[in-house]
Amino acid sequence: ISGEQGTGKTTVAQLIHQAGPRADHPYFVVPCHSIPDVILDAGLVGKVVSGVEYHGRLSICNRGTILLDNVDYLSLKLQEKLAEFLKTRTYRPVGSSTDRTSEVRIIVSMRSSVDESYRAGFVIPSLMAQLLSQPLMIPPLAKRLDDLPQLCCDFLTRMTERPPTISDEAMDKLKKHPWPGNLQELEAVLGQAMRVAQGGVIHDGDVKFDYAFTRKRRDTMTLGLAGRTAEEVECRLISETLEYCRGNRAKAARLLGVSEKTIYNKIKKYGLPW
Repeated sequence: ISGEQGTGKTTVAQLIHQAGPRADHPYFVVPCHSIPDVILDAGLVGKVVSGVEYHGRLSICNRGTILLDNVDYLSLKLQEKLAEFLKTRTYRPVGSSTDRTSEVRIIVSMRSSVDESYRAGFVIPSLMAQLLSQPLMIPPLAKRLDDLPQLCCDFLTRMTERPPTISDEAMDKLKKHPWPGNLQELEAVLGQAMRVAQGGVIHDGDVKFDYAFTRKRRDTMTLGLAGRTAEEVECRLISETLEYCRGNRAKAARLLGVSEKTIYNKIKKYGLPW
Protein backbone atom coordinates (compact mmCIF):
# COMPACT_ATOMS: atom_id res chain seq x y z
CA ILE A 1 0.00 0.00 0.00
CA SER A 2 1.58 3.26 -1.08
CA GLY A 3 0.54 6.88 -0.83
CA GLU A 4 1.33 10.24 0.69
CA GLN A 5 1.57 10.70 4.43
CA GLY A 6 -1.87 10.94 6.02
CA THR A 7 -3.81 9.21 3.24
CA GLY A 8 -4.94 6.39 5.53
CA LYS A 9 -2.64 3.51 4.58
CA THR A 10 -2.77 1.91 8.04
CA THR A 11 -6.56 2.22 8.10
CA VAL A 12 -6.84 0.48 4.74
CA ALA A 13 -4.58 -2.34 5.95
CA GLN A 14 -6.75 -2.85 9.02
CA LEU A 15 -9.92 -2.89 6.90
CA ILE A 16 -8.38 -5.53 4.64
CA HIS A 17 -7.69 -7.66 7.70
CA GLN A 18 -11.15 -7.18 9.17
CA ALA A 19 -12.97 -7.88 5.90
CA GLY A 20 -11.44 -11.30 5.26
CA PRO A 21 -11.28 -14.79 6.79
CA ARG A 22 -8.29 -13.79 8.96
CA ALA A 23 -10.34 -11.31 10.98
CA ASP A 24 -10.53 -13.65 14.00
CA HIS A 25 -6.74 -13.94 14.14
CA PRO A 26 -4.18 -11.38 15.39
CA TYR A 27 -3.46 -8.11 13.60
CA PHE A 28 -0.27 -6.19 14.40
CA VAL A 29 1.44 -3.07 13.05
CA VAL A 30 5.26 -2.92 12.93
CA PRO A 31 6.61 0.67 12.48
CA CYS A 32 9.75 -0.12 10.48
CA HIS A 33 10.92 3.50 10.56
CA SER A 34 11.23 3.74 14.35
CA ILE A 35 12.66 0.39 15.53
CA PRO A 36 16.39 -0.49 15.41
CA ASP A 37 17.25 -3.39 13.10
CA VAL A 38 18.38 -5.75 15.86
CA ILE A 39 15.15 -5.33 17.81
CA LEU A 40 13.04 -5.44 14.66
CA ASP A 41 14.66 -8.66 13.45
CA ALA A 42 14.17 -10.54 16.74
CA GLY A 43 10.72 -9.04 17.14
CA LEU A 44 9.62 -10.56 13.84
CA VAL A 45 11.32 -13.96 13.78
CA GLY A 46 11.73 -14.46 17.54
CA LYS A 47 14.84 -15.65 19.33
CA VAL A 48 16.21 -18.58 21.31
CA VAL A 49 18.19 -17.79 24.47
CA SER A 50 19.66 -20.58 26.64
CA GLY A 51 17.26 -23.08 25.14
CA VAL A 52 14.20 -20.91 25.75
CA GLU A 53 12.32 -19.69 22.66
CA TYR A 54 10.73 -16.26 22.62
CA HIS A 55 8.17 -16.12 19.83
CA GLY A 56 8.21 -13.27 17.33
CA ARG A 57 5.32 -11.74 15.43
CA LEU A 58 5.57 -14.23 12.57
CA SER A 59 4.65 -16.94 15.07
CA ILE A 60 2.21 -14.99 17.25
CA CYS A 61 0.28 -13.67 14.23
CA ASN A 62 0.19 -16.99 12.37
CA ARG A 63 -2.90 -17.02 10.10
CA GLY A 64 -3.41 -13.35 11.02
CA THR A 65 -1.98 -10.18 9.48
CA ILE A 66 1.13 -8.07 10.02
CA LEU A 67 1.43 -4.57 8.58
CA LEU A 68 5.04 -3.55 8.00
CA ASP A 69 4.54 0.22 8.04
CA ASN A 70 7.13 2.18 6.01
CA VAL A 71 8.84 -1.01 4.82
CA ASP A 72 11.19 1.08 2.65
CA TYR A 73 12.99 2.04 5.88
CA LEU A 74 14.12 -1.57 6.40
CA SER A 75 17.81 -2.27 6.05
CA LEU A 76 18.87 -4.17 2.94
CA LYS A 77 19.68 -7.21 5.08
CA LEU A 78 16.20 -7.34 6.60
CA GLN A 79 14.66 -6.77 3.18
CA GLU A 80 16.50 -9.88 1.95
CA LYS A 81 15.13 -11.90 4.88
CA LEU A 82 11.62 -10.60 4.25
CA ALA A 83 11.79 -11.45 0.54
CA GLU A 84 12.96 -14.97 1.36
CA PHE A 85 10.14 -15.45 3.87
CA LEU A 86 7.53 -14.25 1.38
CA LYS A 87 8.89 -16.75 -1.13
CA THR A 88 9.26 -19.82 1.12
CA ARG A 89 7.03 -18.99 4.13
CA THR A 90 9.90 -20.19 6.36
CA TYR A 91 12.08 -18.28 8.82
CA ARG A 92 14.67 -19.01 11.49
CA PRO A 93 14.58 -17.43 14.97
CA VAL A 94 17.71 -15.63 16.10
CA GLY A 95 19.98 -18.12 17.91
CA SER A 96 18.18 -21.18 16.51
CA SER A 97 19.33 -23.79 13.98
CA THR A 98 15.82 -24.88 13.02
CA ASP A 99 13.47 -23.28 10.54
CA ARG A 100 9.85 -22.44 11.34
CA THR A 101 6.86 -21.82 9.09
CA SER A 102 4.09 -19.24 9.29
CA GLU A 103 0.94 -18.58 7.28
CA VAL A 104 0.74 -14.95 8.38
CA ARG A 105 -0.35 -12.44 5.75
CA ILE A 106 2.14 -9.62 5.23
CA ILE A 107 0.90 -6.18 4.18
CA VAL A 108 3.46 -3.44 3.66
CA SER A 109 3.11 0.31 3.33
CA MET A 110 5.57 2.79 1.87
CA ARG A 111 5.80 6.50 1.20
CA SER A 112 5.96 6.22 -2.58
CA SER A 113 5.20 3.61 -5.22
CA VAL A 114 7.25 0.41 -5.40
CA ASP A 115 8.81 1.56 -8.68
CA GLU A 116 9.85 4.93 -7.22
CA SER A 117 11.31 3.33 -4.09
CA TYR A 118 13.20 0.83 -6.22
CA ARG A 119 14.64 3.51 -8.51
CA ALA A 120 15.74 5.46 -5.42
CA GLY A 121 17.55 2.39 -4.10
CA PHE A 122 15.29 1.92 -1.08
CA VAL A 123 13.88 -1.48 -2.12
CA ILE A 124 15.97 -4.46 -3.30
CA PRO A 125 14.99 -6.28 -6.53
CA SER A 126 13.94 -9.55 -4.85
CA LEU A 127 11.56 -7.77 -2.50
CA MET A 128 10.27 -5.53 -5.27
CA ALA A 129 9.27 -8.61 -7.28
CA GLN A 130 7.19 -9.82 -4.33
CA LEU A 131 5.55 -6.45 -3.67
CA LEU A 132 4.52 -5.86 -7.28
CA SER A 133 2.13 -8.83 -7.15
CA GLN A 134 -0.67 -6.87 -5.45
CA PRO A 135 0.07 -3.12 -5.34
CA LEU A 136 -2.49 -0.67 -3.99
CA MET A 137 -2.01 3.08 -4.43
CA ILE A 138 -4.09 5.40 -2.24
CA PRO A 139 -4.64 8.78 -3.94
CA PRO A 140 -4.24 12.02 -1.96
CA LEU A 141 -7.36 13.68 -0.58
CA ALA A 142 -7.08 16.50 -3.13
CA LYS A 143 -7.90 13.95 -5.84
CA ARG A 144 -10.83 12.45 -3.90
CA LEU A 145 -12.93 15.54 -3.24
CA ASP A 146 -16.12 13.73 -4.24
CA ASP A 147 -15.57 11.59 -1.13
CA LEU A 148 -15.19 14.63 1.13
CA PRO A 149 -18.83 14.84 2.40
CA GLN A 150 -18.85 11.15 3.37
CA LEU A 151 -15.40 11.38 4.95
CA CYS A 152 -16.49 14.39 7.00
CA CYS A 153 -19.59 12.52 8.15
CA ASP A 154 -17.53 9.48 9.14
CA PHE A 155 -14.97 11.55 11.08
CA LEU A 156 -17.59 13.62 12.92
CA THR A 157 -19.64 10.52 13.81
CA ARG A 158 -16.52 8.95 15.23
CA MET A 159 -15.77 12.06 17.31
CA THR A 160 -19.14 12.54 19.01
CA GLU A 161 -22.51 10.88 19.53
CA ARG A 162 -24.29 13.97 18.16
CA PRO A 163 -22.22 15.13 15.18
CA PRO A 164 -22.91 18.60 13.82
CA THR A 165 -23.97 19.16 10.23
CA ILE A 166 -21.81 21.12 7.78
CA SER A 167 -23.24 24.12 5.97
CA ASP A 168 -22.94 24.36 2.19
CA GLU A 169 -20.57 27.33 2.54
CA ALA A 170 -18.33 25.39 4.92
CA MET A 171 -18.28 22.37 2.61
CA ASP A 172 -17.34 24.61 -0.33
CA LYS A 173 -14.48 25.99 1.75
CA LEU A 174 -13.32 22.47 2.57
CA LYS A 175 -13.44 21.46 -1.11
CA LYS A 176 -11.30 24.42 -2.19
CA HIS A 177 -8.48 23.55 0.23
CA PRO A 178 -5.47 21.64 -1.26
CA TRP A 179 -5.24 19.25 1.75
CA PRO A 180 -1.46 18.81 1.96
CA GLY A 181 -1.95 16.80 5.17
CA ASN A 182 -4.62 14.54 3.62
CA LEU A 183 -6.97 12.69 6.02
CA GLN A 184 -4.76 13.52 8.99
CA GLU A 185 -5.28 17.21 8.32
CA LEU A 186 -9.01 16.77 7.64
CA GLU A 187 -9.52 15.10 11.00
CA ALA A 188 -7.68 17.93 12.77
CA VAL A 189 -9.65 20.64 10.94
CA LEU A 190 -13.01 18.99 11.70
CA GLY A 191 -12.09 18.49 15.35
CA GLN A 192 -11.28 22.17 15.75
CA ALA A 193 -14.42 23.26 13.86
CA MET A 194 -16.65 21.02 15.94
CA ARG A 195 -15.36 22.54 19.18
CA VAL A 196 -16.30 26.09 18.16
CA ALA A 197 -19.49 25.36 16.18
CA GLN A 198 -22.75 26.75 17.55
CA GLY A 199 -26.24 25.35 17.18
CA GLY A 200 -25.12 21.98 15.87
CA VAL A 201 -23.90 23.43 12.56
CA ILE A 202 -20.35 23.98 11.29
CA HIS A 203 -20.27 27.26 9.34
CA ASP A 204 -17.49 28.46 7.03
CA GLY A 205 -16.16 30.77 9.75
CA ASP A 206 -15.63 27.76 12.03
CA VAL A 207 -13.29 26.13 9.52
CA LYS A 208 -9.66 27.09 10.16
CA PHE A 209 -6.66 25.56 8.41
CA ASP A 210 -3.34 24.89 10.12
CA TYR A 211 -0.71 25.91 7.61
CA ALA A 212 1.89 23.87 9.45
CA PHE A 213 0.58 21.02 7.27
CA THR A 214 1.40 23.08 4.18
CA ARG A 215 4.93 23.73 5.42
CA LYS A 216 5.39 20.06 6.32
CA ARG A 217 4.14 19.00 2.91
CA ARG A 218 6.51 21.43 1.20
CA ASP A 219 9.45 20.23 3.25
CA THR A 220 8.79 16.56 2.46
CA MET A 221 8.07 16.90 -1.25
CA THR A 222 10.52 15.57 -3.81
CA LEU A 223 13.47 17.91 -4.10
CA GLY A 224 12.86 20.62 -6.68
CA LEU A 225 16.01 21.94 -8.33
CA ALA A 226 14.78 24.99 -10.22
CA GLY A 227 15.94 28.26 -8.68
CA ARG A 228 18.08 26.63 -5.98
CA THR A 229 21.81 27.03 -5.48
CA ALA A 230 24.12 24.00 -5.60
CA GLU A 231 24.69 24.31 -1.85
CA GLU A 232 20.94 24.35 -1.13
CA VAL A 233 20.49 21.20 -3.21
CA GLU A 234 23.40 19.46 -1.50
CA CYS A 235 22.20 20.43 1.98
CA ARG A 236 18.67 19.18 1.29
CA LEU A 237 19.92 15.92 -0.25
CA ILE A 238 22.18 15.11 2.69
CA SER A 239 19.54 16.10 5.24
CA GLU A 240 16.84 13.93 3.64
CA THR A 241 19.22 10.98 3.26
CA LEU A 242 20.21 11.20 6.92
CA GLU A 243 16.54 11.36 7.89
CA TYR A 244 15.83 8.27 5.80
CA CYS A 245 18.79 6.48 7.46
CA ARG A 246 17.62 7.62 10.92
CA GLY A 247 20.89 9.48 11.48
CA ASN A 248 23.13 6.56 10.50
CA ARG A 249 26.03 8.39 8.84
CA ALA A 250 27.70 5.24 7.49
CA LYS A 251 24.49 4.12 5.78
CA ALA A 252 23.89 7.61 4.38
CA ALA A 253 27.44 7.67 3.00
CA ARG A 254 26.89 4.31 1.25
CA LEU A 255 23.63 5.46 -0.32
CA LEU A 256 25.21 8.69 -1.58
CA GLY A 257 28.43 7.00 -2.73
CA VAL A 258 30.73 9.16 -0.58
CA SER A 259 32.92 8.61 2.45
CA GLU A 260 31.61 8.83 6.00
CA LYS A 261 34.12 11.64 6.58
CA THR A 262 32.48 13.62 3.75
CA ILE A 263 29.09 13.21 5.43
CA TYR A 264 30.56 14.40 8.73
CA ASN A 265 32.09 17.48 7.09
CA LYS A 266 28.84 18.36 5.31
CA ILE A 267 26.87 18.01 8.55
CA LYS A 268 29.30 20.42 10.18
CA LYS A 269 29.25 22.79 7.19
CA TYR A 270 25.48 23.11 7.02
CA GLY A 271 24.82 22.81 10.75
CA LEU A 272 22.54 19.79 10.32
CA PRO A 273 21.01 18.28 13.49
CA TRP A 274 22.56 14.84 13.15
